[in-house]
Amino acid sequence: MSASKELFICQVLKPQRLIFTIFTRPAQHDAYKQAMLQVYSTIKEHQLENWIMDSTKSNFTMQDQKWSVEQLGLLLQDTPLLKVAMVRGQDAILQIVAEAMRKKIYTIFGMRKELQHFATLEEALHYVAPETNNDTALLKLRAAMHVS
Repeated sequence: MSASKELFICQVLKPQRLIFTIFTRPAQHDAYKQAMLQVYSTIKEHQLENWIMDSTKSNFTMQDQKWSVEQLGLLLQDTPLLKVAMVRGQDAILQIVAEAMRKKIYTIFGMRKELQHFATLEEALHYVAPETNNDTALLKLRAAMHVS
């Protein structure tokens, strides 16, 4: 699993009932699936309600998108997950991908889980935990990303 740690970072913030994930570089489909199954297991194990997925360094292929909507979406239906916030940066292509995935998921599964996409980590964190002071959480997430 050490190779995937370099590729994929996953951190839980219990006070916000939050899982934060980021790929540090584009991933092959099998590595993407393995990471998403790890996310699913972590959400179930810790009964997490919020997920921030930093996708600024991802390259979601059509295969990744299809698997996420059809397989991961189905798995996540039986978890306490309520909100998913995708950080896509200013990337116009990722914005289109995020919007398309959101529409597909809402069409298939309804709106039991909220999905939104954001340009910044701060916006995503405010969306999933608007009632808390998120300065400490933001510092922890940036440390996980090795961002100064």
